[in-house]
Amino acid sequence: MSVMTIRVVTPDKLVFDGEAERVFARGIDGDFAVLHNHIPMMTPLGVGELRIDMNGESSYIAVDNGIFEVSNNHINVLSNDAMMAEDIDVARAKMELERSERQKQNAKTREDLIKSEMEIAKLLNQIRVGEKRISE
Repeated sequence: MSVMTIRVVTPDKLVFDGEAERVFARGIDGDFAVLHNHIPMMTPLGVGELRIDMNGESSYIAVDNGIFEVSNNHINVLSNDAMMAEDIDVARAKMELERSERQKQNAKTREDLIKSEMEIAKLLNQIRVGEKRISE
């Protein structure tokens, strides 16, 4: 099968740099897949999972918004925050989730409520992606 190159970067680090036969992602308008020779496109990403398939194995990355670009069998993902499944401390994320849920309940302003909800979505995504690594 033909392959593409993929790089996932955040403002702080290079999260993934490798090859893929297939890539699945969550755009703000829904989930999508990219295969070899996909038409050029650029789309915003929501909070979700990035799955990279290569040689019968899948790598999972928790992505917190960003931009997904594909052109000439090269994929670039620029994200506010991204973590490989194996780097996610699920127990810690669950503790942070409890803290964020308490902050949401105690929010005094709409801004505090929105920040808490965004943090909760990010942590739930990290937990979901991190648990995939544990279950496989």
